[in-house]
Amino acid sequence: MQLLDESSKSRKIELTFIKLALIFGILFVFLTPPMQSPDEDSHYRKSVSIAFGYLLPQGTTGSATMKIPKAALDFASAYNGLIGNMDQKYTFSQMVFSNWLPADWSQVVDVPYSTAESCFILHLPQAAGMVIGRLLSFVLGKNSFTPITAMYMGRLGNLLFYIFLITLAIKLSPVYKRLIFAAGLLPTMLFLASTESYDVFAYGGVTLLIAYILNLWHNKKIANISYKEHLILAFIALLIVLGKFVYIPAILLALFIPSSKYRSLKNKILCNVLTGGVILALYLLFKTVNGIYLNAAAGGASQSSQQVAFILANPFQFIWIVLRTIKNMAFLYLKNGLATLGAIDTNFPSIIVIFVIFYLLFMILADGLHSVNNGIGYRLAILAMTLGIVGLIEAALYVSWTSLPQYGGVGAPIVDGVQGRYFLPLIPIFAQLFSFKPSGNKIREKLDNMAETIYVPCSKFFLAASGFILLLRYWVG
Repeated sequence: MQLLDESSKSRKIELTFIKLALIFGILFVFLTPPMQSPDEDSHYRKSVSIAFGYLLPQGTTGSATMKIPKAALDFASAYNGLIGNMDQKYTFSQMVFSNWLPADWSQVVDVPYSTAESCFILHLPQAAGMVIGRLLSFVLGKNSFTPITAMYMGRLGNLLFYIFLITLAIKLSPVYKRLIFAAGLLPTMLFLASTESYDVFAYGGVTLLIAYILNLWHNKKIANISYKEHLILAFIALLIVLGKFVYIPAILLALFIPSSKYRSLKNKILCNVLTGGVILALYLLFKTVNGIYLNAAAGGASQSSQQVAFILANPFQFIWIVLRTIKNMAFLYLKNGLATLGAIDTNFPSIIVIFVIFYLLFMILADGLHSVNNGIGYRLAILAMTLGIVGLIEAALYVSWTSLPQYGGVGAPIVDGVQGRYFLPLIPIFAQLFSFKPSGNKIREKLDNMAETIYVPCSKFFLAASGFILLLRYWVG
């Protein structure tokens, strides 16, 4: 088998990714007005709370509260008018005024918000950036750390964490390096990484997990997998579980690593049992710690539990609901997942979206030429995993979102609330359906040469277009 493991070529891809992600990511950080990404106001609040030492929620499950400086709370609420309003613009004077207006961080309030109950781990990169901003204020002056400064530092912390995850995935993966590069620089993904969103844990975590599993499997230098490698697997998987539990089936790909890579079949079984046990133990630990000050909600069956009961009582009807939803929403999922900016209100022209779709499919096929010839059993497992995760995503939103009366209610005929970005982590999984044993076929060689020629320029084009669209959407009036 031929693997794309040339160290010089890998370093070139890694360095190019870092350069482009830094240049365009920082551009997105400052071009995007405050709170103009999905749920950024809530992510910002959570990050500020953690940066000021308030790690855990309190109150009642479902309506938990967290302490937060009032200055940050007021700042996060001040930009809701921009969302969905194409005629309203952000100005340079607003940016400068917000940056230099002194803030009183001493007044702290205890309020509910949507991310209050999320695990604090998911907002550590953003909070770390804010803490650095606070420390710099001791040198630059007390008034240099304002709510908007906290936001920018949080965004930069999130961006750097994302770049680290994807660069490490490119380095570790013996195959699909260009695809990881291309997918990691998709407009929506890099945009989200340049905000306070914790989606970087889902996409970056799944990509790194797949890359590490493929490295254990196909790297000839790794001849004896031990408990150490499986502990690393468990910690990577924890990044996924704490944020979006629906992607955890990806860890099952580790079961396909050949027994010959272990001391024995028994050792392989024990290593995989260890992985599952550590993931479960750490997940329960963090959930317990995170909920230590929370009280269980009282009352009867919630709408979510009624929706679960509906699914269990009508499994075939629910499958039909999911199929109907995907049929009706397929292009919107692709559009929102690959090329949508802002608070899901800033879209690319459809022709560019189609271009992105074909570019991504082409990179999947081209990198498949340098992959391994996966057997039919593995391909069927990949297909089942892809469909299973799609089903879990739809089910999760059907229970948590669609069950609310204003979005359809219990037994609604369609799933509401699913966004295209939720499917982005499926890219490195889905791609493995299209792996081929390399040969000397001239057509394949030409396709590979074409991919080598276009993957960097195409990414530059999409990112430059993203910056232009953000400029038109928010700044040019």
